Amino acid sequence: RSKMMNYDELLVWVTMILMLFGMVMVYSASIALPDSPKYANYKNNHFLLRQAMFILISVVAGAFAFRIPVATWQKLAPYLFVATLILLVIVLVPGLGKGVNGAKRWISLKVL
Repeated sequence: RSKMMNYDELLVWVTMILMLFGMVMVYSASIALPDSPKYANYKNNHFLLRQAMFILISVVAGAFAFRIPVATWQKLAPYLFVATLILLVIVLVPGLGKGVNGAKRWISLKVL
């Protein structure tokens, strides 16, 4: 048997339950949207599948991050903190930050 990494099993289960609960909530909130003319081209499960895709991406990213030793995260923490602060300021720069409904909380990525 391969070496098992230490992890908090309860935390993993709670996270999985919350992700499942989130999928149920997204589905229940969006199932009737195709009845609206604005969302007429969407299928009933469009937002559910989209949420599932984001969950899959996050689980893969989480598994990758989990394999990085804690000592590495501790070394990188100051740089990650500075990068986060820079990203927080970038949203306020005209032309880079994008306003949505009066709030400047987004970075405009032309490719996405």
